[in-house]
Amino acid sequence: MISARGLTKSYDDVAPSTTDPPPFTADERTLEEQTMKTSTYYLLGVGAAVGTTLFLILAIGALGIIGDGGRDDRMYLAVPTVLVLGTIVARLRAPGMSLALLATAATQVLVTVVALVAGVPKEASILDILGINAMFAALFCLSAWLFRLAADGPVVATESRA
Repeated sequence: MISARGLTKSYDDVAPSTTDPPPFTADERTLEEQTMKTSTYYLLGVGAAVGTTLFLILAIGALGIIGDGGRDDRMYLAVPTVLVLGTIVARLRAPGMSLALLATAATQVLVTVVALVAGVPKEASILDILGINAMFAALFCLSAWLFRLAADGPVVATESRA
């Protein structure tokens, strides 16, 4: 027994019981772990979006998407323009960035359709054009999915100044 100023406690009062449930189960994650996972998805989404955009600009300027490049590839500049405008509207928040990147992927597909309808130069292969553009659209969709995962992360209540 421990006695201090009239308070008496026994070992049974302070020792943990074997029947008490653990403070958390293996299925529950702490808020820090959830936040870490959310920020990881966000950073992966940013990396995928920036990398895909830089690769697209390289393909437009140096490599050429339609044939050897040149004037035909200028219409692909609409894709990064949509991404920049969508990013401004979304204010870099994950749910909005997800939608902005889906709009960017849709723009990539739309520009491809316009390019094919306008006519393909003789040195260009329709299969190559479809494959390259499908890859870019898939990468933009991957980034949108990562931002969606980041948006579904924990919601932390903050004190408002009303």
